[in-house]
Amino acid sequence: MEQMGGTEKFQYSYSPPSTMYSEVENNSSSKLSPDGVASTKKALGPLDKRTNNKDNCFRSRLLQIRPAEELCFQIEENVKEIFSTISLSNTLNNPVAYKVKTTSPEKFRVRPSGGLVMPGSPVIVFVHIQPGFEHHIHSDKFLVRAIEVTDESKDVTEMWKTVHRESIMEHRLRCILNSEPVRSKPTSDINILTEKIEALQLANQRIESRIQQIMFLHVFFLLVVILAIASDYWHSSPSGNLDQKSKYCTQ
Repeated sequence: MEQMGGTEKFQYSYSPPSTMYSEVENNSSSKLSPDGVASTKKALGPLDKRTNNKDNCFRSRLLQIRPAEELCFQIEENVKEIFSTISLSNTLNNPVAYKVKTTSPEKFRVRPSGGLVMPGSPVIVFVHIQPGFEHHIHSDKFLVRAIEVTDESKDVTEMWKTVHRESIMEHRLRCILNSEPVRSKPTSDINILTEKIEALQLANQRIESRIQQIMFLHVFFLLVVILAIASDYWHSSPSGNLDQKSKYCTQ
C-alpha cells in the first residue's frame, strides 16, 4: 500500500475454508448427500466409535449393526430379486429411533427405512436392488442414523428435527455385489438363523430320545435289582427256612 501512496501498512493472509459435511433431509426418498458419505476423514464422535471384532458386527452405545462394514448383495440362481439385510439390535433399556439413508434412492427399496428398535427386539431392514441396477451399485453407500428415545410420548419425527447433532449415531455401509452364483449357501441373516434353529431342534430331539432310552434302562436295572434283593431276602429269611423244614417233615 505504501508503493501506491498510502500510509497504512496492510499484510495479506489466507485462511483455507473448513471441510463441510452436508446431508440432504428427504424422508420420502431417504437420500444422503454424496459429500456426507464419500468422506472418510470425518472424525468419529463418542457415539460412533467402532469396536474391532470378528463377528461382522459394529457396536456403539445405541445399536449393534450387522454387517459391520460391507452390505453384500449375493446373486443366486433362480432368484430374480436381489436383496440384502441390515440387522439392528438395541443396546439400551430405552427405545432407539433409526433411519436408513442411501446415496442412490432410485436404485434401492428399503423396508422399513425408519422406525423404533425396542430393547430385546432386533429389527431386520431389507434392502432390495431395483431391476436394472444390479451391476451399478459398487459406488453406493448406506447411512444408518440412530437416536435414543427417552420419552415415548413425544413424536419421533419432531425429535429428529430438534435433536442435537452430537446425540446422533451414524454408521456407513459400503455396497458390494457377489456375482458368483451360490446354490446352497444362504446369504441373508434370516436364512442362516433358520438353519441354525432347525439344527438345534434336531439336536434337541436326539437328546430327548437318548434321555428316554437312558431312563428306560435305569428303570429296567432298578427292577432287576429289586427282584434280586427280594429273592435273596426270601431265601435267607426264617420264614423261608421254616417252609423248607416243614417240607422235609411232611416227606
